[in-house]
Amino acid sequence: LVADRAPTWLSYAATGVAFAWGGIVVANAVRVARQRLTVRAIAPARVVGSSQRVGQGWLALVGLAVIAQLVWIGTHIDQIRPLRIGDAAPTFAVSTVDVQGKLGPAWTLASAGGKPVILDFWATWCGPCRAAMPALATVTKNYAGRVEVVGINLDDAAAAAAIFEREQLPMRLLFDNTHAADVFGVTSIPHVVLLDQQGHVRQVWRGGADIATMSGALD
Repeated sequence: LVADRAPTWLSYAATGVAFAWGGIVVANAVRVARQRLTVRAIAPARVVGSSQRVGQGWLALVGLAVIAQLVWIGTHIDQIRPLRIGDAAPTFAVSTVDVQGKLGPAWTLASAGGKPVILDFWATWCGPCRAAMPALATVTKNYAGRVEVVGINLDDAAAAAAIFEREQLPMRLLFDNTHAADVFGVTSIPHVVLLDQQGHVRQVWRGGADIATMSGALD
């Protein structure tokens, strides 16, 4: 199961309310700026009351959205702070990918059978990711049977499978259809994470790592 995160609908709702409120404020400011009143207009009481109710309704919606976001942050603080060395890896499950690019059974850390794991988050369009593949392939071969090396593709499972087949890459190919990159705090790729036998974070290499660096950490 994937670790909980803020519901998508809640984020969209909060964003929508914020933009709508901002639009109303800007529109009213523009309308007032274009008016050239020589006599101070006094709105009827019913118009004032209606406007107040609309404003109060918008404020209530904004307040509820803010409260919901704050509650979620307060109850999920461990998930939104950056991973640190020694932290237990967050729970996640991503799909395996076969040679035709079709998604298969889920893969979890338990699938590694208690071996150290190297997670490589990458995308087919990412040049540096592709350039880092030979080093990962070499480490996979050098530590065969002792270390699990997985490439977690973020954009196109079929295209990723074609690359793995064409370049004969020995790593296990997975597809991030459950937003595992989010729970690992991936903000740029390649993003490589080394986990020990107990599933704790031992190294995080943003931008990838060479053979010597990965081998030294594994040893």
